[in-house]
Amino acid sequence: MKVKQFSWTFLFVVLLIGAWVGGILGQAISNLIPALDPIITKGIQISLKTTVLDLYFLKIPLGFVLNFNLISIIGIVLTFCLLKKL
Repeated sequence: MKVKQFSWTFLFVVLLIGAWVGGILGQAISNLIPALDPIITKGIQISLKTTVLDLYFLKIPLGFVLNFNLISIIGIVLTFCLLKKL
């Protein structure tokens, strides 16, 4: 039986897509069923403080924020499970 090897970039992109789709589904479900809003939209926020790269003639702000809610975490897990089935 042959074991498939995936690159780290591919895994990162697939899991990022799973989180994105899960986040969109979470927002859609919370809009359709407002009673579930506090459960679904509550999540974890991971952020890197915004830093400015100043090159005298050009200033570039650098930073990011990751927001994970319950459905986006479920989306990541489901994407990972689907990937293992391939």
